[in-house]
Amino acid sequence: MILERRDFPTLESLAQALADFLAEALRTALIHKPLASLAVSGGQTPKRVLPLLAAADLDWSRIVVTLTDERWVPQDHPDSNEALTRALLPVPPARFVSLYGGETTPRAGWAAAEARLGTVPWPLDAVFLGMGADGHFASLFPGDSALSVQRSRSAPARAPNPPQSRSTLTYQSFIEAGRLALAVTDAAKRAALAKAMAVGPVAEAPLRLLEPRTQPLVAFVLS
Repeated sequence: MILERRDFPTLESLAQALADFLAEALRTALIHKPLASLAVSGGQTPKRVLPLLAAADLDWSRIVVTLTDERWVPQDHPDSNEALTRALLPVPPARFVSLYGGETTPRAGWAAAEARLGTVPWPLDAVFLGMGADGHFASLFPGDSALSVQRSRSAPARAPNPPQSRSTLTYQSFIEAGRLALAVTDAAKRAALAKAMAVGPVAEAPLRLLEPRTQPLVAFVLS
């Protein structure tokens, strides 16, 4: 895997650089095709990054937004990544494509999620990933069965602590994506990134699944 590491002294400078990176990826994609696609994560860092991205000079009516992963909860739940994204990005005019569809479980909703993702310009043009101290990214957790799903854009997933049902884009979706950004915002996550870049089994460091990528994984690291 080609890792391009960019270090920042403050979360504010990291957030602005990451927003600029995503905006430029989308702007470039729109030069070459009518629609561009963006996948974003949930969590604390997007709360800083997405408002900055929303302010970028982009034709949002030509951008399709989806999620890297989603907790299996309705949009009115406080843990909904969809609700967070809709609140922080201009949706509409951008079109949003949901992972959660209201079914009882991610597995029950898998086929419908795949059908919705089939309307997203693919491969994804710009992806904003977060990373956990345990080494997970999106909702690809160490040891989870979602790590082995290849022939689809999404997969049911399970967060271990606390146990929680989720839907996630597959590692193959991230391998195929254009510009891929990873936010690394504390010491534990920096250690997880260093571990992932060392040789070892995928099950303990899911980021190793991205080894076949031909374009860099750009890590935005809070030093």
